[in-house]
Amino acid sequence: MTSSQSKTESVIKILIISLFFLFVFSSYMKPLTDPDTSWHVKTGEYIYVNKTIPQEDPFSYAEDEIQFVGKFILSQYWFAQVFYHLIYSSYGTLGLVLLGAATLTGIIALLWSLLKEKGFYVSMLLAGGFAFLILLDFTGIRPQMFTFLFAAITIFLLEKYKEQKSGKYLAWLPLIMLVWANIHGGFIYGVVVMLIYLFSEYMTLFLKNKSITLPSEPLSKKQIQYFSIICIVSIAISLINPNTYKAFLYAFTTHNKDLFSRIAEYQSPIGLWNMGTSTILMSRYWIYTFIMVILLIIFVKRRDITPVLLILFATSLTFMSIRYIPLFAIVATAVFRYIPFKPTKSMSGKAEYAAKIITALVLGGLLFYSHPFKGYGYYQYSNSHHYAVSAANFLKKNNITGNIIASYNKSSFLLLQLFPDSRIYADSRWISEARYTKGLRLEGEFDSATTRLAEINKLIPKGIGTITVNKGAQDNDILTGREQWRNMLEEMKAEIIVYEGMNMFSGNIYTIILRLIQEDDWKLIYADGNAMIFIKDIEKYKEIINKFNKSKKVVFDQIIVEGLRGIEKDVQGFYTNTALALLLKGVATDQTLYYIETALSNDPNDILANYCKTLYTLMIQKQKSE
Repeated sequence: MTSSQSKTESVIKILIISLFFLFVFSSYMKPLTDPDTSWHVKTGEYIYVNKTIPQEDPFSYAEDEIQFVGKFILSQYWFAQVFYHLIYSSYGTLGLVLLGAATLTGIIALLWSLLKEKGFYVSMLLAGGFAFLILLDFTGIRPQMFTFLFAAITIFLLEKYKEQKSGKYLAWLPLIMLVWANIHGGFIYGVVVMLIYLFSEYMTLFLKNKSITLPSEPLSKKQIQYFSIICIVSIAISLINPNTYKAFLYAFTTHNKDLFSRIAEYQSPIGLWNMGTSTILMSRYWIYTFIMVILLIIFVKRRDITPVLLILFATSLTFMSIRYIPLFAIVATAVFRYIPFKPTKSMSGKAEYAAKIITALVLGGLLFYSHPFKGYGYYQYSNSHHYAVSAANFLKKNNITGNIIASYNKSSFLLLQLFPDSRIYADSRWISEARYTKGLRLEGEFDSATTRLAEINKLIPKGIGTITVNKGAQDNDILTGREQWRNMLEEMKAEIIVYEGMNMFSGNIYTIILRLIQEDDWKLIYADGNAMIFIKDIEKYKEIINKFNKSKKVVFDQIIVEGLRGIEKDVQGFYTNTALALLLKGVATDQTLYYIETALSNDPNDILANYCKTLYTLMIQKQKSE
């Protein structure tokens, strides 16, 4: 090969690598969708402005005592939160998106670097395969993203130390653990990974003395001693965080609390499987788990202790909670380094040159297809399930402030936009189990089907009639429940309620909405198809109510708009509740009947769908009699 040919191939190789990482980076550039991003940014602002880490909740007006889990959430992420605030205040949401994409791309770059010895194409395929695909489902801008990065960095440094026996790699670990421990509670994962590597080296030393053949050159006693000192120092330094040793306790409390039982990311893969939840993410997970079982057998036969322990540790955590799947993906990709495979040159010079050209063209096409540079507006906050942008702007524009109760979905964005002029009773930070549970009761999460139908009965258009709904339960429970609901609302000292009409997962209409329609002392002042604002009829809001008061029939329009979006996803509850909203609005058409019959075809025993069918029949009979 001539010097000119060698230079050309080198340029093409650099081009391929550049296109590969540009594609990875662009794929991770997604609009913000995570509800937690908002409160992390706002907490960072609070810490930066006040120069203190909050010990009590500054964003809520609730008066309940905050327990350990809540205090941990308030304080443990402070360094990442300040960083988020600085990025957001300078570069807006696009800055956060770019930061997230750079972080995840860095993880892929580290994995690729670890696997380079497996060959040019194989390393990109492995690094750009499972880990890349899994992380596509974890692009939310949250401190846990840094745990993914620091886990990859830790594994990279430990592997390089084993390979090159140079202490300069381990020397970074204490600093990494200090930063990590003040960014996210996942630093404990790094501690365990270090201990796994250290334990495996001691075991390797022991096995060597037993004359068992090892696949690679082990560390010497002196090198292991240095490793041990670095581990001790790193663990000790990790205790320099707002919660000190108590941060370790958090790992043993979160999964066992009722507070977390409703969060999808805290469910196990088996739990999601039993719930009938099947996603592309879970399909990838099960495929790679199967591959890891095969690799585990190979590594056990080869007496490769490190990858065996890493796989067992990473896999076991995923069976506790799917939130550990990205860490599993990082470990599962890195252990391919231990497979006894070396690349062989099987193609001629011309064939390899052609392959590189084709690879460059394919990557270029993929980069063009991903087209991330859609303009600044594409990455801004916009009205969605998690962001009530227009509703927040309405409140700010009209200087409407007070104690706010908001849905879980919208709460943190409202916190970001409206604090300190207004405070949110409970938001997606899950600070207080008592606060969260009370919020669920208020919105009707624990109401029986009988209770919901009784509330619906009161909204049937006049002249249609009523539908009998378990009369005994209605007399004994419904009226008492309504009074308890009013008392709870008073107890929570709410002045403003911001809610969507339907639960984004089930498609059910929130009971709180059905009740607010009937409450004279709560006025609807805003609805935009994404969120509604109800305001308490008290003296401080008289002028606002006079100016913006709307007919509560608008609520049905809001529910219908939300329902039609849900129907596009073919979720059972949206068919039923969209039909219900149409009927309560007085619309009994063929389209209404279609929604009812679709719901019944999916589930003939759907109580609400059968109720709607009866109500539809009554309305048609009335129309014919007129």
